[in-house]
Amino acid sequence: MVFNLDGTNIKTEFGVPYAVSGYKSSTGFKPWYINAGTHTLMVTPYSENSAKGTMGIPMTVTFTVLDQAPPVGGGARVTTGNGQAIDNQQQGTAPGGLNDAKLAEFSLKAYPNPTSGILNLGILPADAGATIEVYDATGKLIFKQLQEAEQNTIDLSPYASGLYWVKVQAGEAIRMQKVYKE
Repeated sequence: MVFNLDGTNIKTEFGVPYAVSGYKSSTGFKPWYINAGTHTLMVTPYSENSAKGTMGIPMTVTFTVLDQAPPVGGGARVTTGNGQAIDNQQQGTAPGGLNDAKLAEFSLKAYPNPTSGILNLGILPADAGATIEVYDATGKLIFKQLQEAEQNTIDLSPYASGLYWVKVQAGEAIRMQKVYKE
């Protein structure tokens, strides 16, 4: 994964979990400090480490940092591209209808990985109403369906061996996982 902020590559991440600021297994995600103002972050996946191999679909988000001082209770305060303020300490409903508790548990697990054909998807919460999409290594959408339950199944056997990306989206919350088909 290559992270590009405002037109400048700022980090190449080599393994999951992918994070612009880094991740430490003992403490979790490292904080990311960014100047106030409007920014565009583009994240580009690749089929191999060190930004090598086939480039996947870049994902872009534009956001505005309102100030660097955290709101009462800590956390960050930004706005999304549509101007909606997001404060990770506020309660209520996040964009797309997932409340804070559900957004925190929104997860994707794809297995077995690699797969010979049948791919199982564990999506929490079961009632997220998520859209499931599968892209090949060139970024072409090859499969799309609505989440049916906590456990969903996709048959990749008609497709060639190689790298695929599973994208699950509930409102503005997105989870992606790289999957290999043998």
